[in-house]
Amino acid sequence: MFLIGALYHPPKPLYQPTSMLDYIDASIDAVASAYPSATVILAGDFNTLDDTEIVSRNALISIVNRPTRGAHKLDRIYVNDATYATVSVVTSAVKSDHKAVIAYTGPRLKPMNKSRERREFRRRRSPTQHASCSWNTHLS
Repeated sequence: MFLIGALYHPPKPLYQPTSMLDYIDASIDAVASAYPSATVILAGDFNTLDDTEIVSRNALISIVNRPTRGAHKLDRIYVNDATYATVSVVTSAVKSDHKAVIAYTGPRLKPMNKSRERREFRRRRSPTQHASCSWNTHLS
């Protein structure tokens, strides 16, 4: 059984960060006592919440090891069990200054780097060029 939580901690919260850490701690304790064999996954944008504080308070493993916005690891995934074999930080598919985090098990996937390129498949022709085409002469 997987229990998944999503979290957004704003850069300038209206609450004390210790209150959020206490809430996370209490929530994970409640889930662990109700479902002792469940895999807990907590993911989201943690901004300024201290990574070491979350790991030490909740016995979770931080699995994102690359920056997700500039030089900072703001978007993180925490698990209570080493569930994911591969974690990738990739350019987001939507317009964002954050990178996307993909965690999965199974064989390593090939990166599919997509790029845009404009190519001309057919030259534009003027009406004079169309009129001078050889196929027009065979119609009469």
